[in-house]
Amino acid sequence: MTFRELAGILDAEVVVGHDCMDVEIKNAFASDLLSDVLAFAREGALLITGITNPQVVRTTEMLELLGIVFVRGKKPDEDTVKLARTKKIPSSARVTSCLKHAADCFRMAWSVALQEWMMQQNYDEPLLKQDFTVQGGDFIHAGEVSSKIKSILKEIGMSHEVIRRASIATYEAEMNVVCYAQRGKFYLTIIPDRLSIIVEDEGQGIENIELAMKEGYSTSSSAIKEMGFGAGMGLPNIKKNTDELLISSVLGEGTRVAMVIFTKP
Repeated sequence: MTFRELAGILDAEVVVGHDCMDVEIKNAFASDLLSDVLAFAREGALLITGITNPQVVRTTEMLELLGIVFVRGKKPDEDTVKLARTKKIPSSARVTSCLKHAADCFRMAWSVALQEWMMQQNYDEPLLKQDFTVQGGDFIHAGEVSSKIKSILKEIGMSHEVIRRASIATYEAEMNVVCYAQRGKFYLTIIPDRLSIIVEDEGQGIENIELAMKEGYSTSSSAIKEMGFGAGMGLPNIKKNTDELLISSVLGEGTRVAMVIFTKP
């Protein structure tokens, strides 16, 4: 997605960088704590924030970030705009303003990006579409959605290997919802050559996705670990058992996980 496309999705006003609107955005980081941005944001990320003072531009410069989106209806002051225009920031400084919260920006951009990504997969008409609800904290019924999906795959004649991979990935995703979110929705889509499972939850979100993908990294409570979960293998196991994986998360809002498993060579 380019900065021009994102500005259109967010209905944002471009304040600086009109000549650099076609640079591609590959990832973003949202925070109102510049120390967190310095600690966790990736080089080349787009910064989404409600901070409008010149230090947000300095932070963008130090980390070589792609640009800035100001949210919550805030607009940068004159000093901030001037610094953004005059400072030589790699890929240039782009400062926009929109009325959306950071979570809304991520949701809107992620939804469009996911639709584009799904279209690029050359999907045919689905053979089956079904959705399921998972309640966070309900360890008694945890795993029931994964079991239902496994039964569906068996009924339509999926191979043992596909069923096994899908079961592991789905179960890990379901337990993540139960352990860390208030609730979640699972969307299963099956077409002739692949199946996709999209999980959207309302929860605490993932602070650092790259770190969370490392085996053994865990933020689980002792209570969760006593139940046999929280060993830091959830997302790595999902990645290992899927062919395509797309993750987006907003702290305090929730996480989206899109998984694809090819059913034919």
